[in-house]
Amino acid sequence: MSEQTMVVRFVGGPDDWRGRVMEVPVSDPSDPGTMLISDHVPWRPDDEDLDPRAVYTPDPPPADQRVWIFRGWFPSSRYDPPVDSYGK
Repeated sequence: MSEQTMVVRFVGGPDDWRGRVMEVPVSDPSDPGTMLISDHVPWRPDDEDLDPRAVYTPDPPPADQRVWIFRGWFPSSRYDPPVDSYGK
């Protein structure tokens, strides 16, 4: 069985993902998105998760499902900058 893939563009988020275009696996086409490891995570105190993942998902249809938008960090922290502060 071959894995289904699609080419997506990442909008917003940390510098290492913002604006990138790449082919990604699609495990569940009804629930697209990903949580990516980033080298540009926001500061957090030592008692919180210091390696959060950058969360990207598309807007609901009829929006282009090949454009994945930064939604924030997982797990989130009260110290995380606002999502819209990351640019497009």
